[in-house]
Amino acid sequence: MTFPLPHRARQRALQASPCALAILLAACGGGSSSTDMSAQADPGRVRTMAVPYTGIALTPVTATASGSERADLSAAAAIDHDENTRWGSAFSDDQNLVLDYGRTVTINRVRIDWERAHAASYLLQVSTDGTNWATIRQVDASQGGVEDWTGLAGTGRYLRMQGVKRSTDYGYSIFEIQAFTGSDTTPAPAPLSITAASPGITRMMMNTITATPNRVTMPITNRWRMKLNIRPRTAAPLRRRRADRRGSRAASPSR
Repeated sequence: MTFPLPHRARQRALQASPCALAILLAACGGGSSSTDMSAQADPGRVRTMAVPYTGIALTPVTATASGSERADLSAAAAIDHDENTRWGSAFSDDQNLVLDYGRTVTINRVRIDWERAHAASYLLQVSTDGTNWATIRQVDASQGGVEDWTGLAGTGRYLRMQGVKRSTDYGYSIFEIQAFTGSDTTPAPAPLSITAASPGITRMMMNTITATPNRVTMPITNRWRMKLNIRPRTAAPLRRRRADRRGSRAASPSR
């Protein structure tokens, strides 16, 4: 059986709704999302949504390659930040692409945007002299598309993508390659601020609410009090009235 809420209780419930919605969204990690739609514009590549990142993009001075399919598919096309250009290697497995930063840098993330003719297996390597190379990531069974490798630990002047095995009979083809330095972690969201002055929040509830950046927890009884803005002390008079009625019936003579 259900009973309609009094007018004042309905008003309080409506006032509490924005706060309850905000808490629900915070518990779910927020209310927004983003999608990379560039794949629809170019069916020749597979695109995925980029990983949130706070590092600093490194700018190479030059890019060279072991070979190119044509003059318009040179190594420079892989670092020009133009999605309509690409580097296309010669048709063999041992091809490579080298970025020269002109100074020693620390690399902890590399992002590669492959064309369909991607590498099935390859190495990411760094070098201080362009002769001796240290592998910072070995990639096997690559699916191509946009590959975003984080958590790397490399130091050197040069970064090399060394091909091991092609995925097609063509060479390796890269739209863009970008290295990063700095933190590779996403900053924690700001803590959710809830005070006794927030709509629908009573002072007594503040003693039992636990707030974390993405979650707010409270006892079930407090959740209902927040929804209707009912203070705990309002229940006591109701219990006394019920007890008085039961006592009155018990004191009345039986018929």
